[in-house]
Amino acid sequence: LAALRFRHLATLAVAVAAGLLAGPIIPVDLSSGGAPHLSEWLSRCILFVLLGQLAVLLFRAQRAMSSALQSTQRIASQMQELAREAEVQALRKSELTARLDPAIRGTGMRMLFQPIVDLRAGTVSGLEALARFDIPPPQPPDTWFAHAWEVGLGPEMEVLALRHGLSALSRVPESVYLSANVSPRTLMSLAFEALIDELPLDRVVLEVTEHSKVEDYPSLREVLADLRGRGMRLAVDDVGAGFSTLRHVLTLFPDIIKLDVALV
Repeated sequence: LAALRFRHLATLAVAVAAGLLAGPIIPVDLSSGGAPHLSEWLSRCILFVLLGQLAVLLFRAQRAMSSALQSTQRIASQMQELAREAEVQALRKSELTARLDPAIRGTGMRMLFQPIVDLRAGTVSGLEALARFDIPPPQPPDTWFAHAWEVGLGPEMEVLALRHGLSALSRVPESVYLSANVSPRTLMSLAFEALIDELPLDRVVLEVTEHSKVEDYPSLREVLADLRGRGMRLAVDDVGAGFSTLRHVLTLFPDIIKLDVALV
């Protein structure tokens, strides 16, 4: 008990005390009442010490096993927690994908067109295409687009909105341009490239949104240079918010700068 509680020094002290009790103080031979020989007494003291040390070693081994078991249980608990989180994320992804399905199929998304007015001439010079979603629950468009990116449908959703919005070019006067939002990642996708080849780019203004960070400016500038060479104009949306920093504006060198409302 001393070994388990107080370790080696206490074990030695208790062993010596036990040796004294088993030696000179308490006779070994109860029938004769005689004291044990010195060698027997010393051997018992040594035996007690060794037994105490063995108890310490066993205690250490038991504690190590207990610690290893606790570590294993902790790791197992963490794995279970990760599995639960993964299950929750998978369930959330499944639910979001199901909610977004009508929009992806084109039945849950509609487009509104905000006029862009030339204040000097008092005429409408352009229209901005804005996506709206008729799917439950009611949420702002940027939330639905964020959900689409979360489940891996971001480019598909943006290209679909661009297709719906830019299709209005055939229904407005040729003097009116159409402006549409696009993220840098979608702008460099193959789906966007296939869509944009069908359009009269001299009547298109692409607004690069500020909600995502540009990871590869050289590639983005290369794509934009080709499009701008074919007549397209570039706008940077909500300058001063999100990732639309001054460096971002200077790097893209847009035709149109749209200030964030906070700056206004």
